[in-house]
Amino acid sequence: MIRSLLVLAAMLGCTLATVRARTINVPDEYSRIQDAIAASADGDVVLVQPGTYVETLDFLGKAITVTGTVPEDSVVVAGTVVDANAAGSVVSFANGENRTVSLIGFTLRGGSGSPRSGVAGDGSLAGGGVFCSGSVSPRIARCAIVGNAVSSPDAQGGGVHCEAGATPRIEHCRIDSNGVDGSSARGAGLSCVAASPNVVDCLVRGNEAAGASGYSTGGRGGGLACGRNANPVLRRCVISHNAVSGDFRSLGAGVYCRGIASPRLVDCTIARNTTGSMNGKGGGVHAASSASPVLVRCTIERNWASKGAGVYTERDARPALVDCGIVENAGHGIECFRSSPTLRGCTIVGNGIAVYCDYRASPRVTHCTIVGNRPDRPGGALSVYNECHPIVEGSILWGNYSAPIAIEHESSTVAVNWSDVQGGWPGEGNIDLDPALCQVDCRPHDLALSEVSPCVGAGKDGSDMGSQPVGCEEPLRHEPRTVTVPGEYVDIAGAIDAACEGDTVLVEPGTYLEHDLTIRMGITVCSLDPGNHEVVASTVVHGSGRTSVFSFAPSDRVPLLTGFTITGAQRGVSCSYSAPVVRRCVIRGNSGWGWRDGGVHCSMSSPQIDECAIVGNYTQSWSEASGAGIACRGDATSRPRITGCEIAWNTVHGLSWDYDYHGGGIYCYGAAPHIENTRIHDNRVIGDLDRIYGGGVALVRAAEPAALENCVIDGNRLEIVDVYLEVHGGGVYCERGDVSIVNCTFSDNRSEAPDGRGGALYLDNGTDAEVRNCVLWGNAPDEIAIGEGEGSVAFSTIQGGYPGEGNIDANPLFRSYGGWEYLLAARSPCIDTGDPAIEDGISDWHPKWPAGYRNGARSDMGAYGGPSNRGWLQIE
Repeated sequence: MIRSLLVLAAMLGCTLATVRARTINVPDEYSRIQDAIAASADGDVVLVQPGTYVETLDFLGKAITVTGTVPEDSVVVAGTVVDANAAGSVVSFANGENRTVSLIGFTLRGGSGSPRSGVAGDGSLAGGGVFCSGSVSPRIARCAIVGNAVSSPDAQGGGVHCEAGATPRIEHCRIDSNGVDGSSARGAGLSCVAASPNVVDCLVRGNEAAGASGYSTGGRGGGLACGRNANPVLRRCVISHNAVSGDFRSLGAGVYCRGIASPRLVDCTIARNTTGSMNGKGGGVHAASSASPVLVRCTIERNWASKGAGVYTERDARPALVDCGIVENAGHGIECFRSSPTLRGCTIVGNGIAVYCDYRASPRVTHCTIVGNRPDRPGGALSVYNECHPIVEGSILWGNYSAPIAIEHESSTVAVNWSDVQGGWPGEGNIDLDPALCQVDCRPHDLALSEVSPCVGAGKDGSDMGSQPVGCEEPLRHEPRTVTVPGEYVDIAGAIDAACEGDTVLVEPGTYLEHDLTIRMGITVCSLDPGNHEVVASTVVHGSGRTSVFSFAPSDRVPLLTGFTITGAQRGVSCSYSAPVVRRCVIRGNSGWGWRDGGVHCSMSSPQIDECAIVGNYTQSWSEASGAGIACRGDATSRPRITGCEIAWNTVHGLSWDYDYHGGGIYCYGAAPHIENTRIHDNRVIGDLDRIYGGGVALVRAAEPAALENCVIDGNRLEIVDVYLEVHGGGVYCERGDVSIVNCTFSDNRSEAPDGRGGALYLDNGTDAEVRNCVLWGNAPDEIAIGEGEGSVAFSTIQGGYPGEGNIDANPLFRSYGGWEYLLAARSPCIDTGDPAIEDGISDWHPKWPAGYRNGARSDMGAYGGPSNRGWLQIE
């Protein structure tokens, strides 16, 4: 009897609860969502109509659902906005909200964060969009968490922050364009400390963690940051286009974890994330301090960092990567320092060095396929330095640059067994045979064994070598095709991702708001008619202020980019460990901070830049900034070639006296550039309190002779705002390297300081320059100045005179004709007075010369003479 009464009472209780549950409509019943929450009871639904609600929300521990009208419709979600207006976190869960609590179908923006639990006195804030603290487990679904910004010393979680045991479920959400800024800024998209959120089918994109200026650490975790005892699980998520920045040591642009954190990522993509400092680590993933992330069936591709472009592990981190692709990252695929990562069943292709062990690192690589990696030195598959002892088993190491394995220090060893190593390697069961791989589809890491592969059944205990089983009868050949935009694909990114080696992406005129487009493996991306200036001007790719518009993945197969106007990013084009062709493009109006921003930036690369206009780009920095038009860094293997271009109105602005600033138009460090038939004019290096060099061009530490041929270098400036130390080389500055300058014209360049030197050309310490057949006229304060370098000047006209064979001091009689500047008038003393051992490529009469003009076979001085003048004056 008692039991029956209890059952009846329970049933009545449930019925009453069901009856009490109601739907509260906003704004019909309450104008503010928070008022509706306050008036609700457990089980109620707060239904919010589209509109913008300027307020912050606290669920007050109530078991309720707050939802938009049609959460499945992205347009309705975009129009149902809660805007915190910088008054705190947009939504807070900090009162024990459990799994019966739901927030569905909103755009959450304008949040500035809430004080962190247990952190007092320093004003640290977290969770701009969503703040979860304590034993809470709400469901957050189909929300756009965008445009939130947290700024404080220990800023965390620009989009979402979870701490102190929180376990929310976040599904089908977009966490986009959020930021954190501070001396220890972490987790611009999502941050976790002692929490375990479950994140499913979400996009974490375009967030940035910025270290405060002047601090020794940059931002950490542009997409995701995991602190002590954090154990988030992410499934089927995309973490892309995030960034970390700061003056020094920005870490983990995509994912950052430390302090016994154990995040688990399954079927996720970590792509196109970028570290912004010169010592940035972990473009895709950074793991440190005993962190043990697990990544299963993830793709880590096209990320950038100075160290560990794909993955960087250090200080006892033990990450595990299982069945992952590490693909086309702009630097090393995975880099290890005092750590022991595990890689099983992974495909590592198209990076710099695939696996690099720096110090006391012992990765274990099992059943991996490591192919087509292109570093600047031997060890394309595996390179080890100091006290490293990696183990490789059942893997394929083939088609990597130079030697597949390199041991750089005698304290290290490499154990390889049951593997296919190109060139051979000692060890049990190893072979040296073409693995006969086939690409199952166009994605570079979908490499399977063909039935005829010698790796089938050749592994330990009869297993297959490599990361994937048999996928075809025999190696396949792709038939090139043309992919159209917007015909077949609405955007350029989709078309590039669908393209295979040899394919062409053909883009119709229009303005495309896209960025971080990575061109790989011999793909051509072109406008409808690159030779038509109107088509180029009307085919615009605008980077919307993001990191870059186009970049090139490491590859030995030359990609081509031609016929676009590229603008509106921090840098227009970037390349790393590659040799792309960029032709007939206009690269203008790109602007950023630091040494990689401006028009074109290339690292360890040999780009060929033909017939491009690189104009009006800008970079500034408190630290290092050089080469606003083109900046190239590398060694003797880096051979940029710049032909038939206009480099103009680019500006480097230095803001500190602790750094040198170089090359308003072009800056090359360590590389061996060849610049010909190019006009470099009206570029600037501006210094506030510093040393500035090379208003037009700066060539520093050329690994092999750098060359300028048939170039016009005019109107460039070095300008000082305040205190200065050195102002050298208004036109061209050279330091520590061999330089050849032949048939160039220097005019109207300026080193504008009371003791500025080398208006046209400055040769600094360690330079050995040969100047021949040149015109140096009308520069200030002087034409040539030599610091501690050496220079041989011959068969040139130099205003004020200069010692050397065949030199003269005579007005060159410049004239303009047919759109050409600095031509020589018919009676110029520079005609037929160049080096007699050199003949002009075009001599006597030419249809572009004025009527009655005659020019003998002996070379002329200046840009329009010499054997290469065909590049300027093509016969029509």
